[in-house]
Amino acid sequence: MRNPQHWMIVGGLLLIGAPVAHAATTDSGRFSLSAGADYSSGKYGTDTTTDIWSVPVAAAYQTDRWTFKLTVPYINISGAGNVIPGVGKVNNGNPKGRGRGNGGVATPAPGTAASGSASGLGDITASAGYELFGSADRYLARMAALGLPVPPAFVLPVKLCAAIIGEDPHAERDLQKGLKEGIEFLEQATGKRFGDNREPLLVSVRSGAARSMPGMLDTVLNVGCTSTAVQGLIRSSGRPALAWDCRRRFLESYAETVLGFDPALFSAHRADLILGEGVTSDRELDSEALERLAGDERALIEERNDDGWLEEATAQLESAARAVYHSWMSERAQSYRRLQQLDHLK
Repeated sequence: MRNPQHWMIVGGLLLIGAPVAHAATTDSGRFSLSAGADYSSGKYGTDTTTDIWSVPVAAAYQTDRWTFKLTVPYINISGAGNVIPGVGKVNNGNPKGRGRGNGGVATPAPGTAASGSASGLGDITASAGYELFGSADRYLARMAALGLPVPPAFVLPVKLCAAIIGEDPHAERDLQKGLKEGIEFLEQATGKRFGDNREPLLVSVRSGAARSMPGMLDTVLNVGCTSTAVQGLIRSSGRPALAWDCRRRFLESYAETVLGFDPALFSAHRADLILGEGVTSDRELDSEALERLAGDERALIEERNDDGWLEEATAQLESAARAVYHSWMSERAQSYRRLQQLDHLK
């Protein structure tokens, strides 16, 4: 069963040899060196077989958002001399006729091509890239460009993460402004209203670090699913089970991620309800059971933390965004960065 929600992101040739890579991390960035091997062979419109070897060596330096890369290929070509031009700046190492082209050998007969060999450095390429946002939004943008069905989304910049964690005095203002503008964009794109009682818009607050960190950062689902929004979902979808399932998933993810509740509190209560209903999983619960589950979970949360956020969509969104940003400093996220040599990321 799929939830009606949208996203917010809170930040040729034949390969003969497998690439070899080495990486080293400094206090300010990560340096890597890699090499590979490519081979191709063909007659290319002549009577002579031409073999082309290329061994590219690439050096890259990455900081939290900058990536600098230099690639130097070494090329060796043997075969028809008139095929060799155009593959890069390759030097003829033997001008006496045993290298590229005709050298000192007499002109070949019509329809034939002089053979020889050449080697040297190919085209040297250098590039630099700057990450304004995280990796997840890049993939979403590419999918959208390909015409794939991607839900509307907006992105908060990666640099805001460090500002929020470091308690920058301007960070809170930037966060609220970014969220307000983002929600306005989603409302315009979807025709729904955030927290509305007729056509409610729900969002999931997800992470998007500059380098992929699968499963390490937190997510809050169905933000904006207030009691009023639940009634709006029932009215607009005609599916009360879907609406109450959205509500209980929001309560669970928000309580665990934002409020720090032990997930076992909810899983135990859910297991008891499943057993009592005589079903095998929460997917088999009907709308009445899901409504009771959501009500019980709300009561459980209010016993321990009753700050009024349950019925305030904007407060839910701001708290969820802060929590996802702060999950960057969780123990599992820091351990992952150490193991993957990503300590330079900020």
